[in-house]
Amino acid sequence: MKILVTGSSGFLGRTLMTSLAQSGNEVRGLLRRKVSDAPYWLPEEMTLNLNGFEPVDVIIHLAGENIASGRWSRNKKRALFSSRVDSTLFLSDFISKMAIKPRLFLSGSAIGYYGNRSDKILDEESSVGSGFLANLCSEWESATNCIPRSPTRVIHLRTGVVLDQTGGVLGKQLWAFQWGLGAVLGSGEQFISWITLEDWIQAILFLIQTPEISGAVNLVSPEPVTQKVFAKALAHKLHRPLLLRLPTFALTLSLGEMGKELLLSSQRAVPQKLLKAGYLFRHPTLDVALSYLLDPRVPHARAT
Repeated sequence: MKILVTGSSGFLGRTLMTSLAQSGNEVRGLLRRKVSDAPYWLPEEMTLNLNGFEPVDVIIHLAGENIASGRWSRNKKRALFSSRVDSTLFLSDFISKMAIKPRLFLSGSAIGYYGNRSDKILDEESSVGSGFLANLCSEWESATNCIPRSPTRVIHLRTGVVLDQTGGVLGKQLWAFQWGLGAVLGSGEQFISWITLEDWIQAILFLIQTPEISGAVNLVSPEPVTQKVFAKALAHKLHRPLLLRLPTFALTLSLGEMGKELLLSSQRAVPQKLLKAGYLFRHPTLDVALSYLLDPRVPHARAT
């Protein structure tokens, strides 16, 4: 298939591009600079040129401002919204006007859609929550409404915390835990819905090949855990103590709204649609995932 990917230089996009190509697809990243021989787009100028890379079978939209790169000032929130919602509106409008439309549009989203829901189990039918992230994700998903669902199947990728040593949450926390500086955040009772990068990639490939799935899909493992359980498991796997606790007031004082929604908010999401469709997780539990990522004795593990 011909597959076009936005956000192809990011943490998720880089590995996804490689996996799609290794699966025999013709893959191109939609570049953010004007070039003469490759697909590019300039959303702020309402410009998109496929440069002959058509007809496109699948478009995967992962582009977006880094949500954890600083406090959420008014300007930062505006950038987060524009890079997700406005870019999706533009891309969706472009798709709706294509003479030959793609068979599938996979558009980014996140489990932040559900807001702070304590220990409530959340599947794809659960209602939208409250807060900045919930509103952002809701608007992000609604931005695809102009795309005709026939012939284009639309999937919203409600991604959880993606685990890999090369980036994301684990990549940022690993050094602290390796030095015995890992910590319980707040009460530690907030749920983390996680997924390994490999399972995230394989789930995308599965969705491409499973035509009966559409709409929102939770890209998370079947066993979410509390932050305290996650921190203890990571410290144990690294043979380090877990002695520190960062209180809620310290996190909210230093990080503001971002700390409250990203680090202290609880989403106990489950991958109901993937499980129902028969997807088999490579790393269904946290112990299996951390062993794969951190234990060099485990086959195919990634060495620290």
